[in-house]
Amino acid sequence: MEHFKAIRVMLRSLTAPVPVQDSEKRSVAKSGLEQSSRFCPTLEACFLAGTCRDLYEFFENALVDCLYWLDDQPHKVMGRYSPGVVCLHLVTSLHNASKFIALARQLRVRGGVDFVSSDECASFARVLHLEAHDKTKLHSSGTTLTRLAIPWSFDPSAIRALLETPSLGQVLSEGVCIPCKYGISFTMRLAVSRVSADSPELAFELLPAVMTTECLSPIKISLSGLMVAPGKNGGIVRLRQVQGGTNINFAIMESEEMHDEDDSTVCFRQPGFSRVLSLVRVILPQWLEHD
Repeated sequence: MEHFKAIRVMLRSLTAPVPVQDSEKRSVAKSGLEQSSRFCPTLEACFLAGTCRDLYEFFENALVDCLYWLDDQPHKVMGRYSPGVVCLHLVTSLHNASKFIALARQLRVRGGVDFVSSDECASFARVLHLEAHDKTKLHSSGTTLTRLAIPWSFDPSAIRALLETPSLGQVLSEGVCIPCKYGISFTMRLAVSRVSADSPELAFELLPAVMTTECLSPIKISLSGLMVAPGKNGGIVRLRQVQGGTNINFAIMESEEMHDEDDSTVCFRQPGFSRVLSLVRVILPQWLEHD
C-alpha cells in the first residue's frame, strides 16, 4: 500500500506543470515510475494507466520496446496469475490482461501459474478461451467441477534422456497434492512418453489420481484438461479423461472429443524442457469439494 501511495504522489508530480529547467528531473521521475510499476498487480496498473496517458502508452508498448525489466535471463518469471495475485501487464497488453482475468474468473480457476514470456501467456489465454467455449457436459449431479491452473515440473535430465535414446518409457512430473475436505487429499501427476522409438512425437497423459489419505468411503476422481505444449510454438494439447480414487471399480470413460490420439501428442525437437502449464478439470463427489 505504501508503495502504491508513493506512485500516486509521483503521478501528481508528473502531471503538474513544471518549468523547462526541471524537465530532466521530471524525466528521471517518469523513468522511476515506469520501472516501479512492474511491481504493481495488473488491476492497480490499469488504474494507474487510466490516470496518465504517457504511462498507459508505456504499458501498451513495453513488450515491443523491451524496456526496463527485460534482460538476458530466458526463464525469468515476468507474469503470474492466481486468484490472489494477478500480474500480467508485463507479458501482455492491458486490454488482453483484462480479458484473461475475466475468463479465469468466469471459469473460477484455482491454483496458479507463472509466465516467462508473452507467448506463454497468450497460449494459456487460448486454453482459457477453449475451456470457456467447451459445450461438453463435464460432470453429473452429485459431483462438483474444479478447474486448477497447474505448472507441472519435470526433471530436465530425464526429459533429455527420453528424447535422445530410443526408449518407450515414461517420465513422470513431480506430484501435485490436492487437499480436500475432512483432511482427505490426493496426488496428481502428468506423464510424458515417446509415441514410437523412431518418432520425435511425445504423448502427454494424466495419471489416475492417487489417494494420499486412507478413506473407507467410495471416491471417484475424474481428471482431464488442456495444456500448453512445451517449445516456442505453444500449441494446445488435450489431456484425455482418466479415473482414479478409491473403493470403486473403474470403467474407462472417454468422451468422443477425447478419443483422438492426435489430441494428446506433440512433435518436439528441442533439447528438453522442465515445466508444462495446464488447466486441469477435477470432478469430485460434491461432499469432498476441493478446499
